[in-house]
Amino acid sequence: MKQSDLEDFLKPLNASIADRQRGKKFIEQNPDYFEALLSLALNPKAERVHIVASWVLEQVLFENISRLKTHWTYFLKQLSKIENESMRRPLSKILFAYVKNNELRIQLSKREEERILELCFDWIIAPAQTATLAFALKTLTYYIHTHDWIREALEDLIQKGFGKDRVGIQSTIKRLLTN
Repeated sequence: MKQSDLEDFLKPLNASIADRQRGKKFIEQNPDYFEALLSLALNPKAERVHIVASWVLEQVLFENISRLKTHWTYFLKQLSKIENESMRRPLSKILFAYVKNNELRIQLSKREEERILELCFDWIIAPAQTATLAFALKTLTYYIHTHDWIREALEDLIQKGFGKDRVGIQSTIKRLLTN
């Protein structure tokens, strides 16, 4: 099994739910391609096949986020290199799902937590689509009570008018701050 075979499978797929599910089914039936899928999905070149791979990876991990555990270090390292918003959305959702899983979250090192928080704030501050921004904010909900500076940083963003041009972002931040 070669990565080029997986690329050939992914190339004709599009953003439709049916195609994402077809990709997921292919990986389920051919689990040896998982690492190749991960590699493609985290490739910062952001060619079409990489974008499609990130969509499929989201579907594959949605039902079994623990599958990412053995590749977590690589995932976290590569995530900061991704600049394409069509890739960031599903990858930010994967990050959120990983952190949301209490069993996985409590195993994170302090360095990994710091890296996650850094990524989330990078996505919040940099121009990002609303979905990526929302997943970054949702991820922060798991750390706001253990890292006081997060609350202060978010309050500062609201005072500076951050998110006024995006529907629901300020209310999401305010809701986060009241929890």
